[in-house]
Amino acid sequence: MVKKIPKLSEIDVETIATRKISRMSNQQRSEYLSEKIREFVHQNPDGVSTSLVAEKFGIQQDIARRHLDNLSKLREIYSTNVNRSTKIYFPNGKLIHPFLQVKKEFGSKSFQISINQIGNREVLHIQEMKYSLLKGETSEGGILVDVSNINNLIMEIKRLISKLEELKHAR
Repeated sequence: MVKKIPKLSEIDVETIATRKISRMSNQQRSEYLSEKIREFVHQNPDGVSTSLVAEKFGIQQDIARRHLDNLSKLREIYSTNVNRSTKIYFPNGKLIHPFLQVKKEFGSKSFQISINQIGNREVLHIQEMKYSLLKGETSEGGILVDVSNINNLIMEIKRLISKLEELKHAR
């Protein structure tokens, strides 16, 4: 007897994904889950909490937090503390326009500076870049500053530089 091959419309995509996952190593499962969580965060520009991710993927909150924090360390997403016990995770911003991005070298350091859209906010994104033959150009760290706060940040930086100069002259 010939086995009937189901039509594509009859195939349960969830079942296929479950079977595929069950054949993966623990490392592959972890990478797969991280990718799915990254996609979920990017589909929710207003941010997601650890509990929402845990509920969505049927995992414990500490596992969700570990994946979210790892994605944040890799600069795939970023987080902000709402209060002492709650973080909200957001997708990295979308570049508003190619003219709003520059790469600059200051001394031996290379930086990528851009103005991005995150939800309804416009933010200045400054990343320190590193180049290696193996990985190419990667981000070593960065900051996000709401465009509305840039002048205040510049004033504080100038104030700190002024204090430094005073300390140098006092020696």
